[in-house]
Amino acid sequence: KVSVKIKSTPARRALEFIENLVSNMGLNATAVITEQDSEGATIAINGAGLGILIGRRGDVLDSLQYLATLAANMQKSGFYRVTVDVQGYREKRAETLRGVAKRMSEKVLKYNRSFALEPMNAYERRIIHAACQNIAGVTTRSIGEGADRKIVISPEKK
Repeated sequence: KVSVKIKSTPARRALEFIENLVSNMGLNATAVITEQDSEGATIAINGAGLGILIGRRGDVLDSLQYLATLAANMQKSGFYRVTVDVQGYREKRAETLRGVAKRMSEKVLKYNRSFALEPMNAYERRIIHAACQNIAGVTTRSIGEGADRKIVISPEKK
């Protein structure tokens, strides 16, 4: 007689949480761990009609990622980072934000005045800041608090 136990890892706990949630929502989707190391994991969810898991501008996806991170860190000291992606949404959103940064930077250079973007989470603000670093003549800064924190793109002072 052989007894086999699957070792419960933080990534496995997060994956089980997501699989249980998706199943209870009645969605036809599969979740898999695509990347994993000692500091974190990426979980991809694929299927049809999963817009409900993304929400408006990724709000639901961010909440799902937060809950998966909580599930992963329940029995662990320290912090284990979990990233959740639905049908490649995160990369598509990053490309969109890079385009916004480029267009707004061109607008700043053309009109020589500052422009503020809509409020964003820290991950999205980081993408904008990084994209604008490669554009000569503009600088970025974040203003506001909490959920109202946004980026201002300004002409670089000489």
